[in-house]
Amino acid sequence: MARLPEPGNTPIFPDATYKVRIVSHERTESKTKRTPQIKWKAEILEPKEHEGRHIILFTVLSEAALWKVSNLISSCGIEFPKDLDTDSTAFDNLCEMTYGRVSYWMNKQREYQGTLQNDIIAFQGDPHQDPIKFVGEAEPEWLDK
Repeated sequence: MARLPEPGNTPIFPDATYKVRIVSHERTESKTKRTPQIKWKAEILEPKEHEGRHIILFTVLSEAALWKVSNLISSCGIEFPKDLDTDSTAFDNLCEMTYGRVSYWMNKQREYQGTLQNDIIAFQGDPHQDPIKFVGEAEPEWLDK
């Protein structure tokens, strides 16, 4: 006998490209493999019928999946050094720099373990947003130069 899966609590959005503003991020772990990941929360700005609603994106912090984190941050118009350690304070600061930044997320619904989910498959920058540069952690003032 087949059993119903546990319902999700995240709204499922139609396949489309959404203009979003990053609201927050938090470090979490995946439920199945306990893999470190980031849960991003973004407010939808467009299309108008979804304006003000929130869309969630999980990005896994594994070598094979870091391209997605990099593409997300880059689509927010943030220039940053490559090879930044994801366990560092500098990386956390970089993630916080995305707050309030606008980008476009392409959503494609997919089924996973019998449940329909949002799957953000691509990111694009907002051409009307000025780029900013991540300079890393500031050096302490007491450090001799």
